[in-house]
Amino acid sequence: MFLSKTPLRLFPTSLDTSLFGKDWDWNFDLPVFKNSSPMVNIRETDKHYELDFAVPGMKKKDFQVELDHGVLTISTSKKTENQTREDDFIKREFAFTSFERSFELPENVNTDSINAKYQDGILRITLAKLVEVESDSKKLIAIK
Repeated sequence: MFLSKTPLRLFPTSLDTSLFGKDWDWNFDLPVFKNSSPMVNIRETDKHYELDFAVPGMKKKDFQVELDHGVLTISTSKKTENQTREDDFIKREFAFTSFERSFELPENVNTDSINAKYQDGILRITLAKLVEVESDSKKLIAIK
């Protein structure tokens, strides 16, 4: 049995708000930002939540995962440059990729047991749930 039935909360996007509340980067629903913020798959089991972000082409050092006052923020920024020089012609291309997603965590998340792993283009954040110690609802106390 777990301490709270409070769901993981995101701040308003197209995600199912009956389970997830608000998603702080709501402005990324605008068409100009559609590819700026990766979609997230969120799975809940009896023991934990899993957040999976599809972010290929990154390295684990490109990510920052931070917890501040019950809000989990995942962010990244990456700059790439490619320069080719042939005779009198110089070709230089560059790109900058960044995103930030924030999630208000439910009370039943064990904030001391948050794990992050990046493998094969997927960033997986695992949020362990707190376990409630079960006790009998009624017991007789001996008087000494």
